[in-house]
Amino acid sequence: RIADEVVYAPGKDFTPELVRDADALIVRTRTHCNRDLLEGSRVKFIATATIGFDHIDTEYCKQAGIEWTNAPGCNSASVAQYIQSSLLVWKSVRNKRLNELTIGIITFHVPLYKEGKYKTFHLADEVFFQSLKRKPVIINTSRGEVIQTDALLKALNSQMISDAIIDVWEHEPEINRDLLEKTFIGTPHIAGYSADGKANATRMSLDAICKFFQIKGDYEINAPAPVSPIIHAKNHEEAVLQMYNPTEDSNRLKNQPELFETLRGDYPLRREEKAYIIKY
Repeated sequence: RIADEVVYAPGKDFTPELVRDADALIVRTRTHCNRDLLEGSRVKFIATATIGFDHIDTEYCKQAGIEWTNAPGCNSASVAQYIQSSLLVWKSVRNKRLNELTIGIITFHVPLYKEGKYKTFHLADEVFFQSLKRKPVIINTSRGEVIQTDALLKALNSQMISDAIIDVWEHEPEINRDLLEKTFIGTPHIAGYSADGKANATRMSLDAICKFFQIKGDYEINAPAPVSPIIHAKNHEEAVLQMYNPTEDSNRLKNQPELFETLRGDYPLRREEKAYIIKY
């Protein structure tokens, strides 16, 4: 409704030929927006329907006069759901009481910056793990490169940490199989993959394009209704795990790690808590 022509393609299939005559791109993390893709094109604006933007060569875009935007906060509720569910599974299996524990920035939700004052690349390295006074659970739902894989494996093997819940990995999709086997929960970069989060990101991307090109937006973006919108549960914890249990995603990846991209690309979008009616 806001463009004369729209071309759809899988993220990995964006080519210089495909984007040459495009005025704007809407992408996700698998499309690397750099000189190789964009040089010689008429692209003026890039919207990435994701929080992260390390797949965009921001310096090249600046030189080429290409503006870009991301979608901060679009899937924060989805990631919170993932972590809440993961902690409830961990609590049950490890026989822990969450109300007796402390949660803090041991849980990684940062952008990936490889250089500069606030560099987050290998933020958690061997020195970091050696500095821990307790034996925490490490959770990463940001970018794989924020945690140094070898240091994390060493911390697990030497029991400097008690468990690892890992959704993002260095060198995706060629992930470290030893680390995958040792994780309490290991998933294929899907913590933020709710239908609600994707709808939010789509809406934010279209709003940004309309603002940039001064187009009057005439569209409505809504997440699809859940298949079973009513949940019958004994308590809130049971309801949370009925909405989403990460164990299933973890088992699928551990059984077939070579299918990382397929499991991520064909992921059945889940709904967030606000989509359900819960009856106790």
